[in-house]
Amino acid sequence: MIKKRLKDNLGSFIAEKIVEQEAQIEVELIKKLLLARKLIRFKKYKSAYSILEKAQEVALSNQVLSILNEIYHSTVECSANDIRLEQKIVSKKLTTNLSQYVAQEKQGMANAKLKKAFREAEFENKEVNVSLLFESYSNQLHSTTTQIYNYKDLLQIVSIADAQGSFTKNYSEVNTYFIDRLRELEKKGESSADQLPSHIKLLYLIANIYFRKKDFSQSLSFLTEMKTQMSREGGLYESRFAPRYLSLLTLIFNFTGSYKRASLLLDAFLASAECTKLNSLNATLIRSMIAFQQQDYKKTAKLFSQFQENDKFYEQYMGKDWLLNKRYIEILLHIELDNIDFVESRIQSLVKKYRDYLKIKSTFQVLPFLKLVKEVFRDPKISRTPNFHKKVERQIIQKPSEQEDLFLMCFYAWLKSKMVEKPIYETTLELVAK
Repeated sequence: MIKKRLKDNLGSFIAEKIVEQEAQIEVELIKKLLLARKLIRFKKYKSAYSILEKAQEVALSNQVLSILNEIYHSTVECSANDIRLEQKIVSKKLTTNLSQYVAQEKQGMANAKLKKAFREAEFENKEVNVSLLFESYSNQLHSTTTQIYNYKDLLQIVSIADAQGSFTKNYSEVNTYFIDRLRELEKKGESSADQLPSHIKLLYLIANIYFRKKDFSQSLSFLTEMKTQMSREGGLYESRFAPRYLSLLTLIFNFTGSYKRASLLLDAFLASAECTKLNSLNATLIRSMIAFQQQDYKKTAKLFSQFQENDKFYEQYMGKDWLLNKRYIEILLHIELDNIDFVESRIQSLVKKYRDYLKIKSTFQVLPFLKLVKEVFRDPKISRTPNFHKKVERQIIQKPSEQEDLFLMCFYAWLKSKMVEKPIYETTLELVAK
């Protein structure tokens, strides 16, 4: 325990030092810039030029584009007043950097616009045509992605791509053009210490996108790369990213038939000292889903008893989709436990609270699904009748397999298993494999 505390404290200390060092670099660059400008005022152009050249190297290596722009501007001013100083090369650098800086700012504005649209659609239930915004964003990025200089820049783009898939529940439409940009960055060498967290998160998001595309081998490949990066800097970011890595790894195992392996890993994590209240939430929900799919309802109920907070807490820390997935499993669980009154109240509560949101997200087909669920728990035998099968076909529009959301597919698998009289897990794997 003491060893772990020392390791955590050391990790926090190093992380703080990295952030402090990053801020210090910017402070030093500003000092050099101010000194050079003072020298220019006193017509000491050569001395100013020398200071600015050194500042250029530091700003370039750390990709501080805003300050670099000011450095180049001052360097051009020096060269304009001293014929001994090179002007053509510096002018070209200024033009290139200005273009890069403008592209970076445009990307930042586009990101902010999309995030606002997400917030309005997700939390204020406004009807926002996010698809058009994505199209506009993608067109803009295709003209600027050649100007991606570091992992932080690329992370912004991949974060938006992942958000697109999550918002539409259709990861098949997410274009993975950013993989080429990632490989170009990697060819330049390892990410610096301050870029490492962005690099790790980037690999995680790409692994998640491939997982949601149901390309499990590619997802596992990027997770392996993520694990390698997590081990760098003495495993400084291991504890920070381990829960995310574990969650995605166990999901891949579960959806490729290795549910026992996934269960063992999750049980070990949930029993470990590294498991905190917040980082246990996703692992607990995944473990609950696995237990439910294995029709171990007693185990599922035991795991669900650990969710003691209210919906507002889970929505704030885990997001609305996570909360809704939890609520769906909970409803199906209590159907299996024959808690009829509880099921009725939970469905009513869910529909009342999220009706507007689910109407906007009509492609998720949650509302028609819940109506069918009600029929089944009121009369379990109905699920095996031809009339009910026809009703399901009418009310649940089947999309091409690659466009179906993986998690929503799990809930439909429960209904399908009732209809075809097969185990839930077997039915789930069959649907995923289509």
